[in-house]
Amino acid sequence: MSTIPLNSLKSWGGDVSIAIMNEIKSTEEQADQIEAQAQLKARDIIASARKNAAATAEKAVEQAELDAKNVIKAAEEKATRDILELEAKINAQCNMIKENSTGKLNDAVDLIMGRIVGLK
Repeated sequence: MSTIPLNSLKSWGGDVSIAIMNEIKSTEEQADQIEAQAQLKARDIIASARKNAAATAEKAVEQAELDAKNVIKAAEEKATRDILELEAKINAQCNMIKENSTGKLNDAVDLIMGRIVGLK
């Protein structure tokens, strides 16, 4: 805020007392101080907001990384379960083929022996 020059006060057409001029000057100085304090406070608020925003962004990145790790871990665990399940099914099928082939193997041996060797 700017001060009012004394010459302009005299042009008002009356005598302005020194006390009033001093009061006006004091009020303007207070207004200047309040404005300066407000600017400092605004800068502090902006700096604090930037700091908080940076911290929030950092926490968001950390949370995203943690979420990604959890998703990968869950996918790996599911893949492991799927592999074990497939292995169990394949082993069961292999066992069934072995069981079914055991009886047929004996029949095949008998058939071959009967045809080639003439036994039976």
